[in-house]
Amino acid sequence: AFGSNLSIYPNPVKGDTVTINIGNASVEKAQVQVFNTLGQQVMSNDYNNLSNGVIELSNLSDLSNGVYIINISSGDATTTRRFIKE
Repeated sequence: AFGSNLSIYPNPVKGDTVTINIGNASVEKAQVQVFNTLGQQVMSNDYNNLSNGVIELSNLSDLSNGVYIINISSGDATTTRRFIKE
C-alpha cells in the first residue's frame, strides 16, 4: 500500500532540506503539502518522474521551528507524516 514504506529524514530537520523516500518506485507523480499545527498550508509542490521514489523538499529555512504535518498524495492514495523543524 502507498505510504507503508514511506520515510522522512532527517527528522528532526536542522537544515534547509528534508528527504521523503516513498519506497515504491512505481509512483510517477506525487503531490506534497506541508501544514503547520494550526492547519495552515505553508508549502505545496507537485512532483513528476519519481522513478527513484525520492522527493527532496527544500527551502525549509523559511519555516519557523516547530512541528509540521506533511501529506503525500499519489492518485487516490494519501499518507500523512509529521516532522519537526529545529
